[in-house]
Amino acid sequence: MAARMLTHDQDALVEGPTINVNSELGRRAMIQTAAVPWSPSPWIPGINRKFLDRYGNGQFVPSTSVVSFASGVRDPYHAHPHGEEFYVLSGVFTDHTGDYLPGFYVRHPMRWCHAPYVDPQNDDAVLWVKVSQVAEEGEPIIVKDTCDLDPSEWEDAPSTSGRIRRRPLHTSQRTGERVWIELWEPGTANLVTQPAGGEEVFVISGSLLENGVAHPALTWIRNPPDGEGKCWARSAPEGCKLLMKSGHLPMVSMLYAQAKDGSLFSSSVLQYREEERIHGSAHGVDVRRRERELETPPR
Repeated sequence: MAARMLTHDQDALVEGPTINVNSELGRRAMIQTAAVPWSPSPWIPGINRKFLDRYGNGQFVPSTSVVSFASGVRDPYHAHPHGEEFYVLSGVFTDHTGDYLPGFYVRHPMRWCHAPYVDPQNDDAVLWVKVSQVAEEGEPIIVKDTCDLDPSEWEDAPSTSGRIRRRPLHTSQRTGERVWIELWEPGTANLVTQPAGGEEVFVISGSLLENGVAHPALTWIRNPPDGEGKCWARSAPEGCKLLMKSGHLPMVSMLYAQAKDGSLFSSSVLQYREEERIHGSAHGVDVRRRERELETPPR
């Protein structure tokens, strides 16, 4: 199938009521995204979203989503004024810096500019994505292959039974934000105390039991900051892989407040001088990962 070249107004607003999904960050939220219907993008045919939290109708308002990019879709060159963060669930997602295979975690800083696409030779790509939720200047570009189980990148985390391995992905001393991956072996259980600044849990694969409630793969949970210190009994009888975040909600709430006040989160690269735009360098996909792909599919 030929790639679809698209031109459109990235910042146009959709007519109709404002999209408002779990935008009160002081409230607990839980969504089993596998049961949520896809919402087609009004800007780009072939891009579909499942909103987890969001306020506003512009393409780059603060949001957390599961997004599907159809094979051959190309997103025109645009800016992310408040960064982006994503995890590839399936398919291959590509931009000028290289290919992102399933298991890649990527975090781009403020003023990031790119034109991502899915090669028409590849299947659709599905990602967990956060847009416009970076407010700290000077963050580094982060690219981590979480399917790489090199012991030097992982640490054992406390558990009451079984084993939890943890891989740090991002830490900010100034804002208190932390992002990490956890691998729970089958039969693992733990009593978890909710950290300061709120918490998010995304079940990448497997199933997580929390206080007796089953959360299957692709479940997203957000626990608000006022739950600090609350204990959660979590277990994974069959094992699971989790994407975890904590400490970030007070900072993100400021960006949500701007969206609700009518601030424009523009994707136009023209708002920045050329030297202010951040593009990053090519990273490629290491040979070791390609060799592993031939032997074992990503978890």
